[in-house]
Amino acid sequence: MFSFTPISNQEYKDRILAFQKRMDELDLDAVIVAGTACTYENIRYFTGYWPMFERGGMCIPRKGQSYLLIGAEAPGLARETPLGDNYFIMHDFSHTFPIEWKGVKYSTFNDVFDKVSEGKGIRRVGLADASITSYETYENIKAALLPGGEILDITTEMIRMRNRKTDHEVDLIRTANKINEKVFEEFLGQVRPEMTELQAQGLILAGIYKYGGEGESFPTLLYAGERTLNQIGRGSHSQLGRNRLIDCDFGAMLGTYSSAYCRPFMFGKMPEQMKKEINFVIDMHKRLIYDWVKPGISMADVQKKFVDAYLEAGYGHPSGASHGLGIFECEPPLMSQSDMIIEKNMTFAADHFYKGDGYGFRIEDCYAVTDTGTDLFTDGFWYPIEL
Repeated sequence: MFSFTPISNQEYKDRILAFQKRMDELDLDAVIVAGTACTYENIRYFTGYWPMFERGGMCIPRKGQSYLLIGAEAPGLARETPLGDNYFIMHDFSHTFPIEWKGVKYSTFNDVFDKVSEGKGIRRVGLADASITSYETYENIKAALLPGGEILDITTEMIRMRNRKTDHEVDLIRTANKINEKVFEEFLGQVRPEMTELQAQGLILAGIYKYGGEGESFPTLLYAGERTLNQIGRGSHSQLGRNRLIDCDFGAMLGTYSSAYCRPFMFGKMPEQMKKEINFVIDMHKRLIYDWVKPGISMADVQKKFVDAYLEAGYGHPSGASHGLGIFECEPPLMSQSDMIIEKNMTFAADHFYKGDGYGFRIEDCYAVTDTGTDLFTDGFWYPIEL
């Protein structure tokens, strides 16, 4: 069991206060945050709230009290957050199909904006999660604004705010990854070739809970043989079998923060070419983490070194050098698509997928940027694993 210190209610409130200062600079009267069971990073960042079944939202005014926006099933869940009883029940954040709960008072964005503005109305509102805000909700927000009001997409502001982690956040991510390493070590002693992909997946999930995790950061990717060519996929009832490459990619969630870890293995002897490819990807993995990623370096420069090394060795064009990791397992920045400067306390997943002849595999570890280089959270099993 791994111990940790969760994000406190005061930390959540401090995040809201810091963001309200930024809202003042952007001349935003309010910000609407949205979340679902699978896309939740911003609402969890501010409140720890993770929607279930229904959608979830939040209204942050430029000054004063923020409110959760929830469906009719969620008051008990909402009260467990730092915002307590400060919530509105709304159709906009209920199920994706109409449900009318008897005896429930539903509010509208007119009610929300009237409350947070003390009756003055809202003129400029930012959407923190424009990509998952439904058309209907967008129209309802627009209709509730003062005449001439504006809706602005502020997705980049949210990304910028979450990019650089506090020491506490880094520690939570580190501990989640330490759980992964322990789970995988134990898993290798339990897994058997006659197990199905789903049965093996169950061992991973049991281990996450055993060592204090809060469940999966993402659905565990565990599959064998030709199915390993899929970069993502769900487990099946097929047996793992012998002499078939098996890819095992998973991550524990801890204190609302995510992690990721992946290693390939086989029951039997790997072909020499497969071993060669695995060793090559591990070598590139090490060079990236230990040699190329430094504070003050452009992400584009790191990506170029990574790509050039693959091409020069004759292994084709690789995937991205690393992607961001925090509350969500894969979040900006992506080194393959960014020229941002690397800064201390940014956290990344070195997520490296490779396609061979009839199989694929991923090597994945997470790390934080330090004053001089990187703090790698996991570094075990860096070799072809034969059981």
